[in-house]
Amino acid sequence: MSLEVILTQLPQPLTELQFEHTYEASPKDAHAPSLEHADKVPVHNGHQRPPEHKNEAPPMTIKQILAQLSGVFPTDEAVVEALPAGSTFVSIKHFGTSAWTITGRLITLDQDGSEKIYFLKVAYGETGPVMLNGEFESSKTIYSTMSNFIPEPFGFGKYKIQSPPTYFYLSEFIEMDVTTAPDPGDFCHKLATLHKLSKSPTGKFGFHTKTCDGDRAQVVNWQDSWAVFYRNLFLGVCELDIKPNGEYQRAIQQVA
Repeated sequence: MSLEVILTQLPQPLTELQFEHTYEASPKDAHAPSLEHADKVPVHNGHQRPPEHKNEAPPMTIKQILAQLSGVFPTDEAVVEALPAGSTFVSIKHFGTSAWTITGRLITLDQDGSEKIYFLKVAYGETGPVMLNGEFESSKTIYSTMSNFIPEPFGFGKYKIQSPPTYFYLSEFIEMDVTTAPDPGDFCHKLATLHKLSKSPTGKFGFHTKTCDGDRAQVVNWQDSWAVFYRNLFLGVCELDIKPNGEYQRAIQQVA
């Protein structure tokens, strides 16, 4: 069935942006998270190159795109294909806020008619695949070690639309009480158990793909020594800090 979204109510050039599905959403559910550090992306339909003009307006930011989507969650056929076999898509709505991604609550029906809810995270531009692939791979590793510690990860991929480059991460949806902090004793016990149960596939310290702190990639190359691994991780963070705060370079050299 065709679920194509034609954004006829939006001003140019956003009317050329097409997504593969129409999803249930309302303006009151929409959030336009702060994405000041996100990449700016051109908006066109992905099937043809946008016209080149000397006085062409600068590309729209993700925040600007969200503001004009009027509550429609930007998803794609690739997300539906990533759902477990036998799932029937029902709807998706914005859920929560994020500084670097768009987050949503996706509802499906299983083959027996029971409702199943998933959490969908969407990111754009060059940082998108690094963030979400890193989260997917690390979540798979954690879940395979201790399944009661995090939501079950289901998929990572790229939208079929060509522009803007769009990526997604799909996981189990967990209802959480965000008004109170988790019990520190219970949380720390689970964290300690995770460390005790985990095993390095190489016998070294590191990870096989880049992970991120927010939208910033971390240095996680394999090392024989934990001290060397941690030092490299720390210096990677320092390098990111030096760019806007160069006066700290001497202090970093002293502590490293």
